[in-house]
Amino acid sequence: MGNCAGIRALAKFGADINVLDFNEIPPILRAVFNCNYEVIRTLCELGARLSWTTTLHNVNNVLKEMAIKGTVEAMRILAASDSPPVDYHPEEIWFGFTAYRGRRHIYGRRFPIEEELAAFKDLLRKEGNKLGIAAETSALRDETLQGIADNDQDMNDEEKTDHFVDALENLPCLSRMETGELSANCISVSP
Repeated sequence: MGNCAGIRALAKFGADINVLDFNEIPPILRAVFNCNYEVIRTLCELGARLSWTTTLHNVNNVLKEMAIKGTVEAMRILAASDSPPVDYHPEEIWFGFTAYRGRRHIYGRRFPIEEELAAFKDLLRKEGNKLGIAAETSALRDETLQGIADNDQDMNDEEKTDHFVDALENLPCLSRMETGELSANCISVSP
């Protein structure tokens, strides 16, 4: 609920500040969602982990969420913290930043995209532990700003959406689709 004194009291009496909720999301990520910067700072001071194990989704560290919807303020707080570095795959992180970051995904105050990119790079430098060899990472970084602009344009292009819907209607397997089996992650097709 954003009560830092309450968080400190609970931690003092043994509460697990890294506990996952029913969606397998830890308090640090909830604070990022809610743009509650004092809670982010407090949790970092108390030693909150910036990565965790999950079976429900692929967001298993705070860097992934920061790439998609983290604010500059939250990035700066995490970059200034003493939290241990988080392992990340460069291609995955930069894909999240370029493909999903858009005005409708950021809940807090927006900054010019160049400033958001600079804050994110600083966060990766201070809190990230790059895994693997990223052959295309520098090219991805160079194309970041254009990728974000293109993605925003694509999301707003109703004509492309209409063509996509028309194409889906012409696929024979979708005419047998069981609508009761639809979810955000899969489509079930009857035999």
